[in-house]
Amino acid sequence: MTTSMINKVSQFHNRLAIAVAPFQGQELSQAEILLVYLEANPNSNDDLKWIQASDHSQNHTNRAPCLCSKTILGIFHRMGHGLYKVL
Repeated sequence: MTTSMINKVSQFHNRLAIAVAPFQGQELSQAEILLVYLEANPNSNDDLKWIQASDHSQNHTNRAPCLCSKTILGIFHRMGHGLYKVL
């Protein structure tokens, strides 16, 4: 895990949080999260390779996650493989 990777992933946190806010309390798949992100941030296809719900999850993480991972600032709660509840 490198600091530069964590910083890269973290730079998308606010845009992702704003994009999924209307879905608070709902469960979304990783694919749906990417679609919601793109709808809210047109012309951001290059961002998609950096958007992993588990990087922004309160109860699950990846290698080099967002700074919100495993904290109360997390955007998602992992419900199962590829399925996340929007907090």
